[in-house]
Amino acid sequence: MSRESPGTGITLRAFELADIPGVCELVAASPGAAQWPTSVYGEMVHPPNAAFVVAGGSGVLGFIAIRAVADDAEILNLAVVETHRRRGLASGLLRMAETRARALGAGALFLEVRESNLAAICLYVKHGFVRSGRRVGYYREPDEAALIMEKKLSDFPA
Repeated sequence: MSRESPGTGITLRAFELADIPGVCELVAASPGAAQWPTSVYGEMVHPPNAAFVVAGGSGVLGFIAIRAVADDAEILNLAVVETHRRRGLASGLLRMAETRARALGAGALFLEVRESNLAAICLYVKHGFVRSGRRVGYYREPDEAALIMEKKLSDFPA
């Protein structure tokens, strides 16, 4: 799985162990991203029911991690380096995540997002996600509610 975004020189590809330092650096600079311990990333290489996609050119420019459980998939983490935001990179990562979620048999894709993260919420709405719930006190530092958003990936009845 590798795909280049036309005209950008940025490739979307499967996460590799060599990406860990770049992903950790990106997460540290992205307060809206889930702050996982470094050890978690080693477990994300080729997981059977998940996908971890990296956008790269010169270094890690973004990534998305999803996990499928039963008929649903969840976006676990998404981040794009600040200098490449609002250039379509997150959209490309979301499209790749949807493709992988369908391949894993998911009929819906879910995520949680900080209630104050309006840029991310707008991105998700643009890609067809709708608000399906709210979790009070979900995030820490600062304490904040999470919006639960969902996108149906198939026409199957619920």
